[in-house]
Amino acid sequence: FDKGAHDFEARFMGDDTFVGSSDIAATGEDATTLVFTGATDGRGAYSDGARVEVSLIDEAGDVVVGEPVRFELTGPSGSRSWSASTNANGIAGRTISLSELPGGYTLVARYDGRVRSLSGSSADTTFVVEKETSALDLSVSGKGAKRTITAKLSENDGPAVAAQQIVFFANGSEIGRATTNTNGVATLIPPASYRGGSFSFEGRFLGTDYYRNSSGSAQT
Repeated sequence: FDKGAHDFEARFMGDDTFVGSSDIAATGEDATTLVFTGATDGRGAYSDGARVEVSLIDEAGDVVVGEPVRFELTGPSGSRSWSASTNANGIAGRTISLSELPGGYTLVARYDGRVRSLSGSSADTTFVVEKETSALDLSVSGKGAKRTITAKLSENDGPAVAAQQIVFFANGSEIGRATTNTNGVATLIPPASYRGGSFSFEGRFLGTDYYRNSSGSAQT
């Protein structure tokens, strides 16, 4: 018989002396255990990917295959959920892209069970969304009226960061501000007094709720 709940019945059909009789005994659903595997990331940076997976086994320690598991991540940004089914090794998982506000979250996995076969189970763990590390490159080109200061803001792993303000300095004094475009680039034509001669230019990104601050410098 398959594992799970069954109704077993024994029957005595009777004979010339005794009237027939029967009785029924039922077995319950097999208990299941859901656990987060070692492949689950406990933390990840905003906009990066994070692996989340669980293992589902029955009370005999056998893997449970082809069953849906629901995941929910809850914290400062509210909550979001997704589902995955267990594979041939009893593993259900997915790599998610972290779009949540950095902070502490609770990650819950739930298996609802299979009627008259397997009971439901759940597991939970903590998860931390961190601020993404930013990087700022600064360059100066041209002379005189054509002098341009260019800042390129990106995540430390490559993607450009758009719509962020860059503050520009020359020898420690602020000389202007500009916002990065879709390519993460912000440009500034410096005031006339900074268009010739030797200066130490700096660009600063002050950071946001989602990104760490960064800076870059260039010398003329």
